Amino acid sequence: MTDIITIVNYFFLLIYHFEAIIKGIGLGIYYFRSGWNRLDLFILFVADVVLFLDFFKLDIGIQKSLPIIARSIRVFRIVKYVKASKQIKVLIETIFALLPGLFRISLLMFLIILIYSILGMSLFYRTKLKYPLNE
Repeated sequence: MTDIITIVNYFFLLIYHFEAIIKGIGLGIYYFRSGWNRLDLFILFVADVVLFLDFFKLDIGIQKSLPIIARSIRVFRIVKYVKASKQIKVLIETIFALLPGLFRISLLMFLIILIYSILGMSLFYRTKLKYPLNE
């Protein structure tokens, strides 16, 4: 299974390299003016460093988590699309408007669980355990 995942990872890495090359040729020097393009190049650079370390069997300890961290930064690209689409902007604003209410409900649930746990400990602290417990 890991061989298939490795092959798929190399395949998509190759696709991302072709994308960067084609965009670089098409846009020329303007390619580096976009922060998103620089972010993509940074992620490709990190993936290439990890690929180099794997090829020469060098272990620095963080090479497995480094590309995952770099790829997780790509999530911030959604900010680019939020600016372009009004519907996504409304959806994100609605989610942020609901967060304080969700926090209050979570706090209430935590307090209820805490009260029941304290009540259970005070009522059943003298109960002797008989083994096995599942009979």
